[in-house]
Amino acid sequence: MKTRFTFAVVLMSLLAGSVVLAQVPEKKGHWKFDDASNLEKATIGSNLTFEGTLASVDGPVTGNLAVEVKMGEYITVTHGIDANGGGDSVNVYSLMFDISMPESSLWHAIFQTNIENATDASMFLNTSNLIGAWRYGYSELAMEAATWYRVIVSVENGVSYNVYVDGEIWVAGVFQEVDSRDALAESILFFADNDGEDNTMQCSEIAIWDVALTADEAAELGDATTVGVHDKLKANLSNDLDQNYPNPFATVTTLNYNVVESGDVSFMVFNAIGQKVQEINAGNRMAGDYQLELNAGNLNNGIYYVQMKNNNRVSNRKITVSK
Repeated sequence: MKTRFTFAVVLMSLLAGSVVLAQVPEKKGHWKFDDASNLEKATIGSNLTFEGTLASVDGPVTGNLAVEVKMGEYITVTHGIDANGGGDSVNVYSLMFDISMPESSLWHAIFQTNIENATDASMFLNTSNLIGAWRYGYSELAMEAATWYRVIVSVENGVSYNVYVDGEIWVAGVFQEVDSRDALAESILFFADNDGEDNTMQCSEIAIWDVALTADEAAELGDATTVGVHDKLKANLSNDLDQNYPNPFATVTTLNYNVVESGDVSFMVFNAIGQKVQEINAGNRMAGDYQLELNAGNLNNGIYYVQMKNNNRVSNRKITVSK
């Protein structure tokens, strides 16, 4: 028997003054690993180079791939950003990387600012699974093995050093000096360490900016399971979410959805330029068929996207408001 579960959701108004949405700046470099035949390929910027033979593995969600980096191997990112922040190196920047550690309670090097790999890494997961470094501090929260996280490191040397995980602040760090070891040369080494504290890591995405992202911008970028929603809103990664009816709609529309594996179910609504305008938590659902009802409320006319997440499954549907 079909289980019916109905949400009545009034979407937030996008009229000026009612909602303030972060506009994430343009990336200066972007690398994904979805082409298993060309793992070095850049989406934006220069291609990567690898030390070692990196393996292609499954990423955070269906249809998304990642690369596995074992001890002694690493990725070199040449970013192309000019010196900034009042020094001779890159002192203002942000890094984003989606990572998973297969095994916990080991040292895991995250990235290294010394391009000769002649020092300790600049960021670690330590043996307590906390992220950071002694210079600016470690998180109080710990990561779990075999779990994907989106980490954003926002740096303005002389001012701030912040680490966000899945859109939340985990480390409000001690800022470092201009042109210190936390400034960037022309390249960054990911998952490299000079003395063996670089156990196996998996990575599905890397990005870099020439600005220090704000807390709102970090929140807007979401978590690793969104898999670049700004780039892939029009893709149906699974068919768990049916097309809404009626469509277009003026007041209320219905979307049938199927829960394949019991677990938490959530929905996000994005506008046409990829800004999240609503998040809906449906709670823990048993496998079965359900319905989501969306009320347009004061939403302006236009195209929006509804994204459903259930465990590691993601599905997107385009909807149209026409009053």
